[in-house]
Amino acid sequence: MTGAIKSSGRYIGYARVSTEDQNLDLQRDALEKHGVERIYTDKMSGAQMDRTGLKRALKIMRKGDVLVVWKLDRLGRSVQGILEVIGMMKEQGVGFKSITEPFDTESPYGTFMMHLLSALAELERNIIAERTKAGIKAYQERGGRMGRKHFVLSFPKRKALAVEWFGDGTIYELTATDAIADLHAVDPDAPEIKRTSSWYNWRNGKPPFKGLEEPVETPLDDIVDEGE
Repeated sequence: MTGAIKSSGRYIGYARVSTEDQNLDLQRDALEKHGVERIYTDKMSGAQMDRTGLKRALKIMRKGDVLVVWKLDRLGRSVQGILEVIGMMKEQGVGFKSITEPFDTESPYGTFMMHLLSALAELERNIIAERTKAGIKAYQERGGRMGRKHFVLSFPKRKALAVEWFGDGTIYELTATDAIADLHAVDPDAPEIKRTSSWYNWRNGKPPFKGLEEPVETPLDDIVDEGE
């Protein structure tokens, strides 16, 4: 067993590729050379931490066992995600080792790497927060509003029809059912209005016709780029 790791418990392997057409053989071979007893696998993005294979591996592990991966990024793509999984294992008395990088939570170097990863995770969160604040500020300075897209105000064809209704007083004569049907007809590509209460709540919100002259709202995700 060349290069086998040493532990009082079992060695449980975990391998992951991002897509169905990718091959796990390279990772399997490396894990088997390191003496793993079982190998659990996933074929999905590492950005998603809720993975069936990883869950099964963690579920069967006992105190003293070690989870072994070929590379650190097989466990997850984000520093925060990796730290969360390692933290869970630490609470259970389970170790973690990456074959490619010299990362072993039961060694002094591994402890140092955990502190380094924690610092990187904090930096990652701060960068995202600063980027989000900058995006919101720039958007608001251009007159934008935060929040979900309004079912009328966010769509020019619907808004034009509502302005017409408001101008001649039709707005207060329409039933919610008729108004919603007309709004769908004028712009069938816009999201569906599913509840009549949505219409009444907006129409009766505040005179004159609430928000008719306000800027179109845009979701936060549309103005803040958090990167890959």
